[in-house]
Amino acid sequence: NAYNNYVGLKPSALTKNNAGEYAAFNDSLFQDKYLIERFSGPTKSLYFNNQISLPSFLINIDKKSAMAFNWRVRNYVNVDGVTPELARLIYNELNYPDLFKRLQNQRLSIQYMSWAEYGITYGRVFKDDNAHFFKGAARVKVLQGLGAAYMYIDNLDYKFTNDSLLSVYATKVNYGHSTNFEFDNDNLKYKYISNFSVGLDLGFVYEWKKGALEWE
Repeated sequence: NAYNNYVGLKPSALTKNNAGEYAAFNDSLFQDKYLIERFSGPTKSLYFNNQISLPSFLINIDKKSAMAFNWRVRNYVNVDGVTPELARLIYNELNYPDLFKRLQNQRLSIQYMSWAEYGITYGRVFKDDNAHFFKGAARVKVLQGLGAAYMYIDNLDYKFTNDSLLSVYATKVNYGHSTNFEFDNDNLKYKYISNFSVGLDLGFVYEWKKGALEWE
């Protein structure tokens, strides 16, 4: 799942050709033909999250209840406070001469988090007759942190002289990251260091079968 408020995709990019292919994505001018910039307006944001479902299973206990085990890894990235000028520079791979001048970006922030969930779920149908249907489920899950990082800049004062030379002026950067990543010249090492925690999900569904009630 991804969202941003700077670049949009034209519906024509999702049209198939006679061969049943999305030819737009192979067009060398894809960016110019099918993407739309929203330069004006408020600061720009980017949100992305995904979940990877790993081996899981469900067992029916009887006709009205079931238990399940699920295992998944979730990732979350959020970028906020990007000015339209900085967004346009990034969109053009830092090669936009009209913006090769001193600029400022207030309250720029980036957050990242990744964690694993191991859950046991019990679900049951409590009522199912001609007029009413009611079911619910609860999941107890163990949460394991895998990694996290953040960066916050209250006032980014910068200037691109060209697409490979950046000057930064009197800017304070606050950042932090989990300590379970180790870098050296040859490889990247990862180790589990976080304590486990517990979470709980509850869900209920109620349906009033109005047609069935009126038929009666």
